[in-house]
Amino acid sequence: MLEILRNWIITQGLDLSTADTFARGSIFVIIILLSLITYWLAKHFILKGLTAIISRTATQWDDMILKKKVFNRLAYLAPAILFYIATPIPFASYDSLIALFNGVVLMSSKWFKSSVFRRKRLKSLQMVILAR
Repeated sequence: MLEILRNWIITQGLDLSTADTFARGSIFVIIILLSLITYWLAKHFILKGLTAIISRTATQWDDMILKKKVFNRLAYLAPAILFYIATPIPFASYDSLIALFNGVVLMSSKWFKSSVFRRKRLKSLQMVILAR
């Protein structure tokens, strides 16, 4: 996809280095937009569908999970996973930049701001990010 976009930009009259930068930036913006769309879909369609299904069941444990808003927090994982998987596409030759973006996604995710992680050390998380 990067090659196709870069070649198209070159045919429009830009030089190679400018076309490469513009193509990588465009794909990165597309990834961000797709992540936002993924979050919106997860929040509005999947979460509402799960709420409707859970409200019809007779069991109580799924009602407690819904009441504690576990599924609301899980909706943050969909765009984070998409961003984590798709980031290497525009930045294939920039390994340190990919590690930085993935670290930012992991650290800024609302999931890691929950009370479960407030007492945990993030040294193991840093090791996972740097090992990649």
